[in-house]
Amino acid sequence: MIDAKHDNIYFGLFERNAGKYTKLQDFSFDNIENILSNLNISKKKIFFVGNCGILYKDVIQSYLKKDVYFLEDSLASSKYVGIAAFDKYKEGKVSNPLELSALYLKKSNAEEMQNGN
Repeated sequence: MIDAKHDNIYFGLFERNAGKYTKLQDFSFDNIENILSNLNISKKKIFFVGNCGILYKDVIQSYLKKDVYFLEDSLASSKYVGIAAFDKYKEGKVSNPLELSALYLKKSNAEEMQNGN
């Protein structure tokens, strides 16, 4: 979860099984209440990674009313991104880094204002 400003959060939802991560839905953005309402039905342990785990920790704990876990160290978060990348490398799922591109989930505020939204 990454703060997208204006009460929005960029987020992804993954499941870890036998050391492998599976993306459960497309990356998206929404407000914390909508995100948590979808997570409230899960019976599994939920780990929050990213700066929103820290920013919304009290809200998350009070809303979900169950054990939740937070990875609060941003350096640790970067570490796990590196580990995930290395795992992809070991599996032979490597892309040319020059072909990487940004994933934009919504228009910037300037673009929205320009289009009258």
